[in-house]
Amino acid sequence: MERLGHLISTMVNRGEWTPIKLPHNGRLLSHSFFADDLILFEVALMEQVQVISGCLEEFGVASGQQVSRPKSRIFFSKNVSTSDSANMSNTLGIPATSNLVCSWGCQ
Repeated sequence: MERLGHLISTMVNRGEWTPIKLPHNGRLLSHSFFADDLILFEVALMEQVQVISGCLEEFGVASGQQVSRPKSRIFFSKNVSTSDSANMSNTLGIPATSNLVCSWGCQ
């Protein structure tokens, strides 16, 4: 996972990966690791979907690990249109969710 973090940071530094900007302090956020989970943050544009896909593919080739797309979810802000979010979700093959807290089957 450390390799994936370095890959994402490299892509951010090269200007390929556009992280989100936090509202209160203006810091940029591209990813966060939690035990066995990973959250990726990126501007919701189709070009950025291609960047995520390429990054995950490159990581998979280097590590032999693959993303479990059925267990993954994409959360879009309310500023992203329904058609754009559906298009990006379909392109990545990862379902969209409107609830990050309970998107993995909690009751």
